[in-house]
Amino acid sequence: MTKLNVGEESPGGGDRAPTSIAQVVTTDNHIFVIFPPGQGVIIPRRAFTDQVEMNSFANDLERCSEYGDD
Repeated sequence: MTKLNVGEESPGGGDRAPTSIAQVVTTDNHIFVIFPPGQGVIIPRRAFTDQVEMNSFANDLERCSEYGDD
């Protein structure tokens, strides 16, 4: 199990940022990154140059996922 450290504290010094990825869900147009306990980020397809880049990024996230398929 690998955890991706994405930060200890928010830039404003408030609540702690998530420190691991619980799940990555990919559709044709979005990547959904879920952090425990149920927080998430939606990354649209338009954030990437092409579908290949999006898929590569999603695969990298999945490798860092706490519950990813091994």
